[in-house]
Formats: sequence, C-alpha cells, structure tokens
Amino acid sequence: MTQLLSKDLWPTVRELAKETSQVFAAISYVTKAHLSFKSGDVLVCDASNLCVQSRTTSTKLLRRFYEQGAALYSLKGLHAKVAVLGDYALVGSANMSSGSEERIEAALLTKDPGIREQVMAFVEGVTLDEKTKKIDERFLRRIEKLPLLPSPRKSKPKVEALQPRFWLVPAKWVRPQPSPEAPEGPQRRHEPRPAVDSFPAPCGGATTVLFGDMVIPVLIESKSGRIHWTVESPTSVTAIETHGDGLRCYYKPIRSPGLRPINRLALERALDGVVDIKALPLQANWPVQLPEDAVRRLEQRAPEWFRSGVA
Repeated sequence: MTQLLSKDLWPTVRELAKETSQVFAAISYVTKAHLSFKSGDVLVCDASNLCVQSRTTSTKLLRRFYEQGAALYSLKGLHAKVAVLGDYALVGSANMSSGSEERIEAALLTKDPGIREQVMAFVEGVTLDEKTKKIDERFLRRIEKLPLLPSPRKSKPKVEALQPRFWLVPAKWVRPQPSPEAPEGPQRRHEPRPAVDSFPAPCGGATTVLFGDMVIPVLIESKSGRIHWTVESPTSVTAIETHGDGLRCYYKPIRSPGLRPINRLALERALDGVVDIKALPLQANWPVQLPEDAVRRLEQRAPEWFRSGVA
C-alpha cells in the first residue's frame, strides 16, 4: 500500500503511530508533537543553538521525549523529513511543527519493504554520523539555558506604503471646431477641459511614470503676445498604455467649483532653485519629476489647492 498524503498528513500519521510499537525518525525541526517518542523510539533533529534560539526546535518537547525514554540526537544542518512507523515508511516535506499544518505539505506513506529498509538505514546512518550529538541530560540543560531570539511575529518590520511621485505635465484645452451655424458675436476661445487628458512619457529608467503617480497639469498659452500659465490641482494617473517607443499616461483633471488654480508666480516661488520654470515651454522632455522638497513647498504655499487632488 502506497499513498500520497497532504491535507490529511498528520492525522493519518498519528493514527498509524498508535498501532505502531516503535518509531524511528529524522525530522529537522520539532515544535509540535505530531508524533510522540517513547522508550525504544529514535528521533534525530536539528537542536543546534541557532535552531533552539530561533524557536524552530522546542526544548520543552525534547525534554518530554527524553523523559519518556526516547533516544534523541541532534545533527546541525539536518533537513530531512523521514520516518519508519512499524511496517510503513514516511518520506515527505513536513516538519513536526504547527506551521506544517498551515502550509501545503506532501508526504509519501508506503509499505514497500525496499523503501522502508532505505529509510531505516538513513535514520541509523545519521545517528552514527561523526557530527551527530546525543541529546542527554547535560545537552538538554545547556540548550534550555540559551536565550531566545525575538519572535518573528513580534518583530515584523514596519512596512511603509510607497509614496507616489509628482510630475509637472503639459495640459491642453479643447479647441472648438468652427461651425457655420455659430451665432454672431464673440466666440469662446476654448471649450472646457476634457474629462480625461493624457500626455506622452518615456518608457524605462527613473523617468517612467507609474500608475498611481500624481501629476500637476500645466496649461501654457499665448494671450495678446504674453505667455499665460494655468497650474491645475494635482491628480493621479489612472491609466497607462504603450505608445510607439514610449507611454501615454491618462488622468482626470480636477473639477472643483470655486477652487482657483495657482499661477506661474506661485509655482516659481515653490520651485525656485529646483526646476527652471522659464525653460518649461521650450522643453521637449516633459513630464518633469518634482523632488520631495518641492512637493512640500507647494503643499505649504497652497494647501487648499494641493489637497483638493491629494486625498
């Protein structure tokens, strides 16, 4: 009889062990009594200092097995998970730990005499290895005094959310199409801003705009021979698609009634010494990434404008 165990691994093995007179095992880490070792049984594990201090091998469990009369051994670097239970051999991936119940483990349980003989020879072989140490009273007392390292669950590093980057990007008005049916009188210079706007961006390296980054749209136009600037509130990149050799990034302009955009002067003051605002209309390499200190200056100088798009 041969079967592959997974979800029912330890329940099946525990039931089988109840009908077995002796258990011989080489299982690297031992923190839960999925098997109980008593007089006549043999267990080889890794009870090295690091394994004990990091709680991957339990001294309390080893102490219990020792007092029940089991022969215990420690081999540093052992990573096997094999056992002989009467006529059966077990070869698998699971340690004797609570974690092995939470993971997807697998083990082959077989009554094949050849495999059983090989597993038995392996367990006996590691007990005789020159690096293997017998776990006796003196060994147990020494490892029971070892200081334990902080539990991984109590010392998880704080994971900080990735902060979005800010970019100055060129924006555009929607130009109205001339209509023969248009009424007489002055015509509107522009239609309202589009519901969704986009801008080209390079692909690859530090200049790549990412989904979720924040953009500050800048509209630059000529009025009566003068350059007029409109700097809209920050808004996030909502979609990105490949476009030729680069990218096209999409965003939704902020529409907040009563909220006035800031002008070039306010932008220049915030970005003084960081970005050459005067050169922006001539630059072909838009968008321009803003350093963190420039973003902080913008927030401080125009908090209402800034936070309208940064929720």
